[in-house]
Amino acid sequence: MKGKYPLTRARLHRALLDLLMHKEVHLTYTPLKYGGHCEWDEVFPPTNIRIRVDANSGDDIKFVIHELLHVIFHPIFVGRVDDTLEEVCIIALDTYMHEYVDKSPERLTHWRRLVTKKLEEGMVDVPIAVMADRS
Repeated sequence: MKGKYPLTRARLHRALLDLLMHKEVHLTYTPLKYGGHCEWDEVFPPTNIRIRVDANSGDDIKFVIHELLHVIFHPIFVGRVDDTLEEVCIIALDTYMHEYVDKSPERLTHWRRLVTKKLEEGMVDVPIAVMADRS
């Protein structure tokens, strides 16, 4: 991940936004058992990042932040901590970052706009005849 180090709250926020806007990131809404799920092909740098979020489970922005944090911090955790400890760390970070985003109406609006834009990138136009077909 490119960026300035050490990461601060503002730098991590910028890194999350940059990652969300990256062309390798694909975001979709889908029913899930948990709020979100993320998969990617390579550890470093991550490629073909697929984030799925359940929009009915709560705050979708929080889930997107959570999954992006997994992508950013996975190279630090892999081989050093187990999945449970990684999840605990990511939950703490996503809570911290979501409070930062939620505190500013401008940041929240910016995130909402980017999430909507990213969702629209993955949408496929379905002709109305296909949607209306009940055969």
